[in-house]
Amino acid sequence: MKGNSLKKQCAYILAILFLCNIIPNCAGYRMEIQETFAMPAALPLGRPDSPILPKIAQFSPQVVTGKESVFVYVTGMGFQKASMLVINGFSIRNPKYVRVVDANSLIVKVPKGVPRGKYTVAIKNPDGKTSNKVSFEVRG
Repeated sequence: MKGNSLKKQCAYILAILFLCNIIPNCAGYRMEIQETFAMPAALPLGRPDSPILPKIAQFSPQVVTGKESVFVYVTGMGFQKASMLVINGFSIRNPKYVRVVDANSLIVKVPKGVPRGKYTVAIKNPDGKTSNKVSFEVRG
């Protein structure tokens, strides 16, 4: 009986790790967890086959000077590992400028010397799904 209880505890811990996206690919474990807990076949955020569209909730700061490099923090949902930043229709995937932290946040480096102006920014996932657009301004 003790072994069965330990097996259930392990399955529960694996379920939590999977749901928190700590174990990114645990298909073998997931099958056992589904049998034990009858979990629904919902797709977690950030997966390429997720039905969730990416969405920007906050883009901060929305105004920079362009006189120095600045990190902009983007929060939202549905971002994928190789998500790109789209500025005025041009995609930027370079990890030097765009770093996906997790399915809900990414960091963008705005380099020194970016021309003044207002820009439209969105996030595009590798599966082609694009987020809502937000405004971003560089002041000289």
